[in-house]
Amino acid sequence: PDSVVGDAAVAVGSELSRLRWAHQALIGAWELSGEWCTGGARSVADEYTRRSGVTPQAARRLARLARRLRDMAATSAAWQAGDITDEAAERLARLRTGRAAELFDRDEHILVGAARTLDGESFERAARHWESCAEDELSDTNPTEREQRDHQRRSVTWTSDRHGNTEIIARLEAVGGTAVIAEIERIEQQLFETDWADARAIHGDDTTAAHLQRTASQRRADALRLMAERSAAAQPNAATAPLISVLVDLATFTRATNLRNQRTTNTPTSNPATPTNTSAADASAGASDHDTTASDAPADTSATDTSAADTEPTSAAAANDPTTATHRDDDQRRSEWARRIAELANGTPLTLTQLAHLLDNADIERCVIAPNSRIIDISHRTRYFTGATRRAIEIRDRHCTHPTCNEPAHRCHVDHITPWSHGGPTTQDNGRLLCGPHNRARNHQRPPPQPPP
Repeated sequence: PDSVVGDAAVAVGSELSRLRWAHQALIGAWELSGEWCTGGARSVADEYTRRSGVTPQAARRLARLARRLRDMAATSAAWQAGDITDEAAERLARLRTGRAAELFDRDEHILVGAARTLDGESFERAARHWESCAEDELSDTNPTEREQRDHQRRSVTWTSDRHGNTEIIARLEAVGGTAVIAEIERIEQQLFETDWADARAIHGDDTTAAHLQRTASQRRADALRLMAERSAAAQPNAATAPLISVLVDLATFTRATNLRNQRTTNTPTSNPATPTNTSAADASAGASDHDTTASDAPADTSATDTSAADTEPTSAAAANDPTTATHRDDDQRRSEWARRIAELANGTPLTLTQLAHLLDNADIERCVIAPNSRIIDISHRTRYFTGATRRAIEIRDRHCTHPTCNEPAHRCHVDHITPWSHGGPTTQDNGRLLCGPHNRARNHQRPPPQPPP
């Protein structure tokens, strides 16, 4: 019965998505017809608001999406067929903006293929990855338009009421925001573990989240205050530990290094050897390479579906066929996107200019990925995944490996695939990331609640 109900829910969702496509198509046709202006409305969105009762913001969003879909044949067809969700269609429409519109038109069929095959979270990562690749393709040595805009919009403001209570509103760039959030989450997790231990000492195995003395938002507020107190107590100009991790493949790392050198000297430089032990202030970069003696598969960071790769032409006529040439170009772009790794540990993609800014204050870790996807290997005689072994698994898995979960690596346990008690070794091949609840569920343990998001 559960399977029947679930199948029905998915089928109804697919039909609703097709109805939403029809809704968008009708709004687009209505706008083109000009019938909406007979009553004096200034736009189809205004007339739709008057007649449907939706908010003006929602009506403008619908009209804007309908206009964009006119130039997105592959997206519209896939949405009409129910092959992609309305959420994916809207995300694809947001990709076709500004200078990236021409690149989107070139790659639309590839992106639609990704939307067909990937789940929502994976497709969002793929879309952001494509945006980052497109910005690199469009930009020169100067920061991209988005980076300049984000840099100019950074701000922190606060207001205090008559009792001295303060409300803080902040907008930070991707790198800075990641560093701040990661530290708040790290301290908040420590506070949660303290609260849980205190509650468990009183209530034992019956402890629930309701017994904790603070909510998640209260712990985050206390974590922010602790950050300020620790900063005030620190020695002036004291060195700080790395705050963020950046994952980057060797080719992209080399391009970012050349870009950094060009900015410093205003002259092009040859490809430098990968640095290994530069001093760090607030960033660390993991340079991921592939074994040059074997043609191993790249890490799966692609925004495309490569399960149906086209074969190479076998004749001169096929080689001159424009369709075949297009397929070869698609395969080349798929390969480039798949090999390009330039992102924060939480999956936020970075452009070359953002990477170049980080290199001045970076510690470099070099991880070589062999043909069997092994990053490193160390002793089998320890029970717990620590040091280089844990780091390798974090770089490989990125998040909880349970198919329904995307908990980030720093909040996960490293679990033995073959349990330690059954002779399973503590190696990279026998390790995987699992969040606390999924790790305990796998071992049939009663999980304590996790702090709310």
